[in-house]
Amino acid sequence: MRFLLIKKITMIKPTFIDRKIVYNGPWQTIHCDHLETYTGTRIDYYVVNHRDAVAALPVTDDGKLVMIEQYRHPVSKFVLDIPGGLIDPGEKPENSIKREILEETGYQTSHIEYLSRFCTDPSMSPQEIILYKASGLVKVSEAKREDSTPIKVHLLPPDIIRDAIYKGHYKNLSIISSWTMISLLFYLNSLNTG
Repeated sequence: MRFLLIKKITMIKPTFIDRKIVYNGPWQTIHCDHLETYTGTRIDYYVVNHRDAVAALPVTDDGKLVMIEQYRHPVSKFVLDIPGGLIDPGEKPENSIKREILEETGYQTSHIEYLSRFCTDPSMSPQEIILYKASGLVKVSEAKREDSTPIKVHLLPPDIIRDAIYKGHYKNLSIISSWTMISLLFYLNSLNTG
């Protein structure tokens, strides 16, 4: 039997010195933390702060996932996503996800189930996304966005989603967001394990 020997390394957090806000916008703030490492080196670390967010895997009665396609300017592409968004101040996450599903897909949901919580990018932001599964869906309107960005709704069976993940695209879409991919893999795994 072989063992992998791992050298034990003591992890030491940098010492916080002070913080300076460098940008304060409507959806995020960026601050610069001045830190000192265990070696005495001083560093500046920029952090993007967003409110926490919610996302959902809305599943129809026949097992299809309700997904959205929308243009995302930072990558200059149309992206395949699951519905979700920022939690409004004072709003409960459960109410936020119901609102987001309705706004982005036109479906009302009668049942939500907490699945997981994860950090979007811990290297630059403390933002967490709370993931839900939504069922009991009823189509009550068309998808609409506050900023008038058009959204196309897709009803996709699990095998098409699996292909989209492993091939890296769906039809003419060249990108699937990372948090969508994590959520879809989570969902597909739950189908395989019962």
